[in-house]
Amino acid sequence: MSAKPPSVKPLLSSDLLPLAKQKRKRKRQSKTYEQLLATAVKVFSKKGYHNTSIEELMDSIGIAKSVLYYYFKSKEALFATIIEMGVSSFIAMLKEAIREESDIRGRLEAAARTYVYFYEHNVDFFRVLVDEVRIPRQNFATKYPDFYQAYRDVLADIISEGVRSGIIRPLNPQVAAQALVGMLDIFLVQHSSDDVKEKMDMGKIFSEVFGIYWNGIRS
Repeated sequence: MSAKPPSVKPLLSSDLLPLAKQKRKRKRQSKTYEQLLATAVKVFSKKGYHNTSIEELMDSIGIAKSVLYYYFKSKEALFATIIEMGVSSFIAMLKEAIREESDIRGRLEAAARTYVYFYEHNVDFFRVLVDEVRIPRQNFATKYPDFYQAYRDVLADIISEGVRSGIIRPLNPQVAAQALVGMLDIFLVQHSSDDVKEKMDMGKIFSEVFGIYWNGIRS
């Protein structure tokens, strides 16, 4: 059984990892910047990227267009920043959880459990991600990381090590990683409502779901 996952904070908490581009550091330190990001996540999660206008974002946060454009050159740049911040925060949390485990199963379970906890504390961000999946990436001039591919790559690295060591049977690591993500997404969709949480032991259900997955890939 893996150790307890790291403490999970809301995605836009001010003490999470900064974005990689240090040239915007001073802008990111402003409360207006953080408020703008937090509001944009909520608005995008409710209306979707294409159905949200710059005017709606301005009205929601109560700022002038010039202020918004001081931080972001476009709605697309704002959207890309949200995705970039989410990926950076999640991957850092994921690596911290994995480092605490010494065996393959423990590391894989920690990676799965961290995904579930991150989802539960950042539901609006995941709704934005769902919308992002529907938008062809080539439609964006602004480049940003692929959240799910970044997660699958981490899972695939663990699985590959397990295959090499003989703990996991020979299989395609990327396919096995995708299968785990699919199981977790179904688990979250079916069991994330408050009514279900009150009636069921979510930790026990997660352990059973992961156990089924592990028994399917181990040697």
